[in-house]
Amino acid sequence: MKEQMCHVAYELDKEINSRDDCLNQEQRQYELPTGEIIEVEMRKRILASEILFNPMSDPNQTNEFGIAKIAYDAIEKCDSDLKINLYNNIVLAGGTTLMRGFTDRFDAEIRDYAEQSAKTDINVQAALHRKHAAWIGGSMLASFSTFSGTAIKQKEYMEGG
Repeated sequence: MKEQMCHVAYELDKEINSRDDCLNQEQRQYELPTGEIIEVEMRKRILASEILFNPMSDPNQTNEFGIAKIAYDAIEKCDSDLKINLYNNIVLAGGTTLMRGFTDRFDAEIRDYAEQSAKTDINVQAALHRKHAAWIGGSMLASFSTFSGTAIKQKEYMEGG
């Protein structure tokens, strides 16, 4: 549902203010797996995704940093030798990244954070099949002949974790 209906605003305040008069009226329908059809207002479709980039917009959130800031902080905590490769190879994966505008907003925000500290280009990649990237990677890993030697059985896990 989020991939089809939600929209990540590049500049939230500007987008909401410029379209405020029609945001509550512009609705789209979505069919749930049960067959029930729901209508969702444009304002809700935009604000639902904002939590990823601005968690403070939700008073129940304790994490005060958005996804781009968390990625930036993680890269900055690494050895300086690795930072260039990490900034050059940021890969977005998962269904949430399919929301319209996600890649552009993430790219812009991480560039803003890293503007002073990154001594290299920043390359954010968003492959077409990123929704299933984790499953594809897991499948590839499981196909290696060495995988069975590194994996543990369910019984082993239940006994010792």
